[in-house]
Amino acid sequence: MGRILYFFIFICLNLYAEGLLSVYGKGSLKVDPDSLIVSMQIFTQGKNLVDAKDKNDEISKKVEEILYKNGIEKDQIQIENLNIYSRQDYESKDLNSKFYEASKNINLHLKTLQNHIDLINSLLKIGISSINLNYTRSDFNNQKNLALQEALKEAKQKAVMLATTANKNLGDILEIEELISNTLPYFTKSAQDFSENLNGVIIVDSKVKVKFKLNP
Repeated sequence: MGRILYFFIFICLNLYAEGLLSVYGKGSLKVDPDSLIVSMQIFTQGKNLVDAKDKNDEISKKVEEILYKNGIEKDQIQIENLNIYSRQDYESKDLNSKFYEASKNINLHLKTLQNHIDLINSLLKIGISSINLNYTRSDFNNQKNLALQEALKEAKQKAVMLATTANKNLGDILEIEELISNTLPYFTKSAQDFSENLNGVIIVDSKVKVKFKLNP
């Protein structure tokens, strides 16, 4: 521990001696979403290819009825091709015994969050295998810029504190570098984790590295 502390002090003193100071800042915002991307999968099994397909088609028809009832437009729906494949039935004594699986992915872009909880609950009740909710924000780039401003503000506060501690005067900013952050423009939640609360929140993170000039 003592060696690590000594090394840290040594680095700081070198920075001060060269008249430069580099600090990091982070800004984080939590904002409410205004739209939603719903990704769902319809997965069925059958004793033969037709049986698996018919079961999948039956659930797909129910999905279409729910979407129509909730006023979802066609341009908000993306349906991928139906995939059907065979599986070896390892529980059967017959080595040639097989069953069939059918899967179809459907993506929805909800331009408003009005009544979206009722819509999701209706889809879950008809046999949807999985649902992922990606809450989005139409002005995400603007929110990202606000987070960057917060990150720069924090970096300046750190620089002032370090310069004051070292009995130096903080000079002009020489360089600003935006760092990669782990921010996602949505909060995802699996259908298996749903409880009474389906509301999402968007966490916007930004990080910067700022280099200042240090004056005597």
